Amino acid sequence: MGFEDALQRVGSDGLYQRAFTIFGAFACIVPLMQNLASIFTLKMYPMKCNYGNGTLVDDENYCDNCPSFYESVPEVEGSYTIRNHFNLFCEREYLGELGNTFFFIGLACAGAVGGVFADHYGRKPLGLFSTSLMTVCAIAAPFMPNFWLYTVCRTGVGLGIPGLYNGLFTLLFETLDTEKRSSYYILIIQGWSSGVLFTALFGYLFPSFIYYEVAMGIGTIPVVLVTLILPESPRWLWVMGKRKAAMRSLNKIAKWNRNEPIGMSELATLMGMEEDNRRSKRVKAEDAVSEAQRKPKESAGITELFKHKYILMATVVTWFNWFSVTMCYYGWSLMVGDVGGSVYENLIYGGAMEIGGRFVVLFVADKVGRRPFAIFLTWTVTVCCGVAAALVAMGKEGSTALMVVGMLGRSFISWSWDILGLIMAEYPPTPVRVIISGTTSTWSRIGGIVSAQFTTIGRWNTNAPHFLIMAITFVAGLSCFIYPETQGLTLSDSMLEADTYIRDNFGCCRGNQSEEKDAEVSMRQLEQRENEDC
Repeated sequence: MGFEDALQRVGSDGLYQRAFTIFGAFACIVPLMQNLASIFTLKMYPMKCNYGNGTLVDDENYCDNCPSFYESVPEVEGSYTIRNHFNLFCEREYLGELGNTFFFIGLACAGAVGGVFADHYGRKPLGLFSTSLMTVCAIAAPFMPNFWLYTVCRTGVGLGIPGLYNGLFTLLFETLDTEKRSSYYILIIQGWSSGVLFTALFGYLFPSFIYYEVAMGIGTIPVVLVTLILPESPRWLWVMGKRKAAMRSLNKIAKWNRNEPIGMSELATLMGMEEDNRRSKRVKAEDAVSEAQRKPKESAGITELFKHKYILMATVVTWFNWFSVTMCYYGWSLMVGDVGGSVYENLIYGGAMEIGGRFVVLFVADKVGRRPFAIFLTWTVTVCCGVAAALVAMGKEGSTALMVVGMLGRSFISWSWDILGLIMAEYPPTPVRVIISGTTSTWSRIGGIVSAQFTTIGRWNTNAPHFLIMAITFVAGLSCFIYPETQGLTLSDSMLEADTYIRDNFGCCRGNQSEEKDAEVSMRQLEQRENEDC
């Protein structure tokens, strides 16, 4: 961490970081609302066929009996969805879900390239471009003259969301004190859960999809304006050789944190002192450690995954699990109006449960371990979905019991997301940690694409989405046994060490191992590295 001394000098846990965290939490709200927007914008209202007398058709076979022109009758005064606007009924009904699928395709595509863009052109340009794209496309979408141009705009919104995280959040984390990053992560992710509450609020205040989508676009404007005044990551600027720009960025942070500005000579001295300190520590370490511990760094590359089968197994499980939880979370969220009760109440209660429960979940995970808790959470979702399917089969679609089970199931999915995120950050070795994170993000977006079809599947069979969630969360829970227990695990810099650790912790919880077993594993790893060096 070649920039830690300079960050400490200007402040790495001060007013700037705290204000940025509040801003980051706020920036999470609209992206989550965009993900769940189809709950309201694709809502189906009763129809009126153009028979000339305005007769309201209640016949289930109205698509076969009505003329070619349809007009929706809103059940609430002022309600208006894209189904009304673009005539998405009967043979055109599938287009609504198809358009939502393109939104998630935009998420997947941008997630794959956003990190590369940020590494080459900076964190701030990516964040500014992405939030601007979200704003323009969100405001323009409801005014498009046809459905396909509307879908293009929605895809543009999807393209902008991953860039917000890859750009702005990386920009924040690169200016934080190392020990504070977990706490800031918890606070920022609460903004994401708060987006569920705002989804319900906006759906209630703006029953017309035109005002609803324009309001979301306007809500992104403050994010764009704040991004304009943010300093670029001084760490990235320094690595790219832009020394003066890095100094100016540091001085902006120092001003926010009420510290004295730093000059180029002082900055160079701090960097030189730290380099001298690292060199001194390295020389001492070379006199004190074995040859195995001085093994050169391994090169990064996705091919490294395929050279170490246990890391690869854990990574495939990670891809599958993130695909699964994303598909189930958004799929169940998009069905929120079908689980009984008021859609507004379901979102509010569910969002509140996610926010409050997240602190408890992270606390418990630190006590019982990541892996057993991840298994418990995913299998609890399986049970909740089984109960929901039974209630639907008993004809209790609108019951309070189904509403409660639905909220619990979605909350447990959200919490399992948090624990799986911790595991993903902790088990990979340094040479492939970023690669695993990036590829996992892409698989997560693919899960979002599938989730857009849950309402279509539900029309085919009311319980089909429940059966799908039951099956995939049960398999996800089983797959978690492949993970090593990562609670309290020191991050590894060695592919061999990480691969050996996963192998030796396969199929049982690390908490059941004795300290002697841990010491034996560590000794075997060290001996293996020494033999390779010889």
